[in-house]
Amino acid sequence: MFRRELCAVAGVAAVSGCLRLQDDEAEGTEGVEASEDDGSTPGDDDGSDALPEEPPVHIEEAWTAPDRGTSLHVTEQRVFLAGQNTSRTTADGDRITVGGVAAIDLDGAVEWRRYEERTFAEASIRRHNGSIYAGESGIEPGSTGQNGDPRIAVSLTDDGTERWRFEADNPIWTLSSIRSDVVVVGTARLDPDGIGTGWIYALDRETGQRRWEERVEEEYPRYIDVDGRTAYAALWNGIRAYDIETGDERWRVDARPNDLQAVDGMVYTSYNDEIRAHASTDGERILAGEMFGNLSTALVIDDNAVFAGSADTGVYAFDAETGEQYWRHRTDGGIVGLSYDGERVWATTDADTAVALSREGEPLFRAEIDGDISVNTHATVGDNLVVTGVRGTVGYRIVER
Repeated sequence: MFRRELCAVAGVAAVSGCLRLQDDEAEGTEGVEASEDDGSTPGDDDGSDALPEEPPVHIEEAWTAPDRGTSLHVTEQRVFLAGQNTSRTTADGDRITVGGVAAIDLDGAVEWRRYEERTFAEASIRRHNGSIYAGESGIEPGSTGQNGDPRIAVSLTDDGTERWRFEADNPIWTLSSIRSDVVVVGTARLDPDGIGTGWIYALDRETGQRRWEERVEEEYPRYIDVDGRTAYAALWNGIRAYDIETGDERWRVDARPNDLQAVDGMVYTSYNDEIRAHASTDGERILAGEMFGNLSTALVIDDNAVFAGSADTGVYAFDAETGEQYWRHRTDGGIVGLSYDGERVWATTDADTAVALSREGEPLFRAEIDGDISVNTHATVGDNLVVTGVRGTVGYRIVER
């Protein structure tokens, strides 16, 4: 059975990574049953945009916070945000600095902010066993410029106490999930054309001490994940697998992946409008599933299903073992965030809407959300939907009818 991966991500042009909404040990749930449109090809008029007359679920706005985020991790107690440094005027007229890494309780009160003077805009924030992990990019999202100041990868406790920090010479673009005693960090120095040299660092999860590093000439790690004793790096033109203890390269394949998720012996990725899977042992390509438009979110992998959001306004579900398309649902905008809460697939769009689907692809709910924040991504846990963007974060209560 595949381990549940609860993921959400910012960005339409390029996926910045995956954030887990529960600790990395969480187990999967029951499988997806194919809908009537099972096996439909991308672009088919499947009529999946119809909504029930009485939606079984709706959302109610519960709180707002000024902190902006490009990635977030939600637990039953609080929201952890990583984002871009900026100044903001509150509703009371106070001028504050937000960004860096922050924690917000589920009533909207900011518990703490750290590194407000720094920008954590690219690598996804991670959480494992009560510790937070984040990496500083120090640049505007989408920019290739940087100065010579060291960037930091940090680990914090849930109350904001710094456990350790690691200084890197270049912006941190990606941070692995935490499924071993090592956290893997990818950095890069880019030229104005977006071409550069990257470094991969394996850090001790508890101390931040460097175990090994790998220089990647004329390439850089865009996404990194870890599964078992192997680290996987998605470069601009390939995927490489490394022994997590030594850094020795195990295999490589040619590809141009838009995302990378390693789950129980499979490495899931995408190439433009294709979802692909490779065997973790040797990189052999196992399956491919096709979308009508390019991937626009991180993949969400749960039990035997792979969920994906596309720039063609579609949410897709594929069989995780064969690549067969289970279903496709069209929304009213490009998908910018995707998550799975154990029962429903949630999508947020660049039309500032939120959509809930059943695991079988049946539409349950659609509503406008706070368009003032310019949605980057969202996350769900329990009866909470948290949406974050360039102008703040909004919490919603999910209400069953």
